[in-house]
Amino acid sequence: MSTVLITGAASGIGLAAARCFAAEGWRCELVDRDGAALQALHAQLPGDHHWHCVDLTVPAQIQRLGLPAQGAATAPLIDAVINNAGMSDPSGIPLVEQAPQQQATLRALNLDAPAAVVDALVPRLEPGARIVNVASGAGLRAIPLRGYYSSTKAGLIAQSKALAAARPDLVVTVLCPGFVRTDLVDALIAAQRLDMSHFRRQPSEEFDPGRLVYADRQVDRRARFGDGGMELAARQIEQVARGHQSVPQRLHRPAWSDPRPARHRPAC
Repeated sequence: MSTVLITGAASGIGLAAARCFAAEGWRCELVDRDGAALQALHAQLPGDHHWHCVDLTVPAQIQRLGLPAQGAATAPLIDAVINNAGMSDPSGIPLVEQAPQQQATLRALNLDAPAAVVDALVPRLEPGARIVNVASGAGLRAIPLRGYYSSTKAGLIAQSKALAAARPDLVVTVLCPGFVRTDLVDALIAAQRLDMSHFRRQPSEEFDPGRLVYADRQVDRRARFGDGGMELAARQIEQVARGHQSVPQRLHRPAWSDPRPARHRPAC
């Protein structure tokens, strides 16, 4: 049985990915700081799964991922790691006015944690294990008043390319979804940080940073990544982890290449 470790598994794309992997017969190791939500998800999933209640902004806690999960006697080898956990910056404070601690927390989770997770799991990684880092379209095109979030996601894209070069024994992919209707985005909407009138609701098979997609949309497995729905993201992550598909932001793409179709690229 293949094993996948998913961070940020208690909500959003991570939760959808866990359900997808479990339905496909994978053993899931679920990672989140919300222990109650992890236990609830664990009880819902079919099959044999385990969970780690870990705060990924604390390096000492990340090191526990190399040990057996809650309720497990041993720590099985891992075939895929989904670095999905992340946080946004809902403050609306300009980058130059932000306190160092505010930036430090964002950097710790969005940028430092993915690398630390891989380091902690090195003894458990199967040869040719797949590392899927979930970045953001904001890493390709910065979002106003969320500058440090955008910077951390751009850093994760660069970090993923560096990992791919340094560890050719691993298969590294970075995904850059647009807006997805998750709890994180709902919080931005509630804080009036997102103007819903700017979003288009029609289905598209292309990367479209100007469209918000809802989680309950039915998704075809063959649809291209970038559509934004949680199920689509989860399905694409699962397909990449199995080695069945690549994605537009695959690491062989030159650093200067824009994955968006020409009609969506800004004029220069």
